[in-house]
Amino acid sequence: MKITFNSPFILTFTLLAMFVLIISLSIGGTLQILALNGNFDFTNWQSYVGLFLYPLSHAGITHLTANFGIILLIGPLLEKQYGWKKLLSMSVITTLAIGIAHIILSDSGLIGASGLVFLYIILASLSNATNKEVPLTFILVVCLFLGQEIVSSFQEDQISQLAHIGGGLMAILFRYVFKSA
Repeated sequence: MKITFNSPFILTFTLLAMFVLIISLSIGGTLQILALNGNFDFTNWQSYVGLFLYPLSHAGITHLTANFGIILLIGPLLEKQYGWKKLLSMSVITTLAIGIAHIILSDSGLIGASGLVFLYIILASLSNATNKEVPLTFILVVCLFLGQEIVSSFQEDQISQLAHIGGGLMAILFRYVFKSA
């Protein structure tokens, strides 16, 4: 039996995030250039790096494991269904949409791939949807995950419910824009 690189995009994404975490832990903090900072500076190129790459940066091993445990479970199935190019496109567009919304609506920083986790969860729950049918599993996932995020958005914590809700909404949009291959 041999080990295969079965999901190029998801595995590369995961390995990059792990590498970033190792570097962050070795320097004793987050790589700030990869974070989307609360005060976005439109004249500073480093702000744009954070806008594109904040999903690679995590607060610690628990944060990374929570996100990539789900990504590694769901991601390969989505990569097989949509292909790596479409999944990469959806991930980049979602990252930018969440980042721009965060810049407009929040003055706090943003790190982590949880918006993409929600994108993948909702996409996976829509995998069997047709134009005439809505899977009950999709309705339950939306009620459970997005409902919790809406309720949690009224609490003070260090979690970006905006990113989670944004990822879920982008999944619904992509399901109809990018029909599965």
